Amino acid sequence: DPTQASLLFQVVAERYERLLPIVLTSNKAFAEWGQVFADDAVMASAALDRLLHRATVVNIRGDSFRLKDKNAKGGRTKNPS
Repeated sequence: DPTQASLLFQVVAERYERLLPIVLTSNKAFAEWGQVFADDAVMASAALDRLLHRATVVNIRGDSFRLKDKNAKGGRTKNPS
């Protein structure tokens, strides 16, 4: 949604300007961030520019622990009750 994308960008930009930290996780590659920002590649690029300028990026590869757990249980999920 363009409104939500704009709000997310505003949060990123404001924290960047104030030198405040952001801890962010994503399952999207940087090239896919246009989707995160309502298919607005310019806004995605501007957000990534701010996020990555003073960032430490930790790229974790491999299977998800949740997916491994689910597969180990034969695809069953725990009952939330």
